[in-house]
Amino acid sequence: NVEVRTASTGQRFLNYLIDSAVYYVLIIVFVFISGIAMALLAPDSLADIDEESSGFTLLSYVIAILIMVGYYTFMESVFGRTIGKFITGTYVVTKDGKTPGTGTIFLRSLSRLVPFEAFS
Repeated sequence: NVEVRTASTGQRFLNYLIDSAVYYVLIIVFVFISGIAMALLAPDSLADIDEESSGFTLLSYVIAILIMVGYYTFMESVFGRTIGKFITGTYVVTKDGKTPGTGTIFLRSLSRLVPFEAFS
């Protein structure tokens, strides 16, 4: 039997900080690998990238959202916690202490797109 307790505000905030750092590292890794792949596979296309265009901005946001939702969904579905939660010793559970399903975790991950997450 495991006792289920709500994570403290400090644990939640530390989870947020650690997972945000991991998220940014994942973005940097993605951009680095993408840049190398483009340089090797289509070097001429690098000159055509317009970082000021709305299409590039939209693509950047879509990729960032996919990385965030993918990170949280994968980690919480497979391990029951993210890297931040590993460090603070917390898990994702339902109100009755059970492991949530992948669909629930995916919706939970989508809810992180609400900009007030840091205050909740």
